[in-house]
Amino acid sequence: MKIPSACLVTLLVLSAHLLVCLCCDDGWSEYNGHCYYFEEDKMGFDDAQCACNANGAYLVKLDDQDESDFVTGTMMSDSTWIGTRRGIVDSGCSKWFMIHDMSEVPFTNWSPDEPNNDGDENCVEIRTSDYLWNDLSCTHGMKSVCEKE
Repeated sequence: MKIPSACLVTLLVLSAHLLVCLCCDDGWSEYNGHCYYFEEDKMGFDDAQCACNANGAYLVKLDDQDESDFVTGTMMSDSTWIGTRRGIVDSGCSKWFMIHDMSEVPFTNWSPDEPNNDGDENCVEIRTSDYLWNDLSCTHGMKSVCEKE
């Protein structure tokens, strides 16, 4: 089997005769069976989500500290959108959810005194100053991280 050198490859030997290869597209990074793209163009949250969707991906869904450490360790020099947003749920209450699948947020890494909802702050950035989360207006132009399985 010839493996393309241009992609990141994870090999898993399932048996003596079977190999599985995960190849991320050029410019994407592999971590734990998922591919990540660090978008340099600054855009609002909704535009960032649309840009991820156009590539068969979604704004990153951080499931745990290890994944957060991978993202922040690979992150650019500017603060970055992640796929967490505040919205109104069936009960009429406001809560944070994952934009990808509307699920509850499995992991948080808020900066002290955040989220503070200082104004209309319904989206979440990771700040490069401390790699912690901050709620922010969704219209700010930010870099973003896309993820796909």
